[in-house]
Amino acid sequence: ADVEEGVGPITIRRVNKERIINIQCNLTDRPLNEVVKELTQKLNAAGLKSTYEFSGQATTMNDSFAEMAMALSLSLLLIYLLLAVLYESVFTPFIRMFSLPLGIIGAIFCLLLTHNTINLYSLIGILVMDGLVAKNGTLLLDYTLTLMHEGMTAKAAVIEAGKTRLKPIFMTALTMVVGMLPTALSLSAGSETRVSMAWVIIGGMITSTVFTLLVLPILFLWLKEKFPNRI
Repeated sequence: ADVEEGVGPITIRRVNKERIINIQCNLTDRPLNEVVKELTQKLNAAGLKSTYEFSGQATTMNDSFAEMAMALSLSLLLIYLLLAVLYESVFTPFIRMFSLPLGIIGAIFCLLLTHNTINLYSLIGILVMDGLVAKNGTLLLDYTLTLMHEGMTAKAAVIEAGKTRLKPIFMTALTMVVGMLPTALSLSAGSETRVSMAWVIIGGMITSTVFTLLVLPILFLWLKEKFPNRI
């Protein structure tokens, strides 16, 4: 026999009958999603598109995002179905559903302003915010319809509803914003991981409160004019 020194693998790992090399790393001061995107671009540019896959926390992150997207979709559907039953209309709840996009505007702006990312906690914040901003649109829309049933015109009902519901909408929104400030500012122990969720709720409540009192009445009057028999 010829004996000579050489280099070879200590262990041989296989997945689906193919040899693999397992590379592990820990991240500091950078979000996981951002690193995964950068690595994906560089690996694809090197021609390794079909010869790698992420596992561990990256897989958990993707699964969590998919589950949160499904939960948010189901929550929107259930809220719409509930409002359709309460209003006895499939068209009227559509107006209230515009509250969520108005809230997301403020949520994204606060995340950018505070240098936070869209992660699992911020997605949970969006899910929570959807239920909170729904209250503003529901209060305004419900009282408007009540006044119209009493004989007021659509325009007069919208103006009166805005005046009457202005105080309770601002009170509840201000309560939520102030209540989330300690978490957003990381004043309590262990709150650093929940900062993005708090800023999502704060930003969403601020913009949805302001825009709901302006956008929803205009949208309601426009749809009432275009589809008078649907509302």
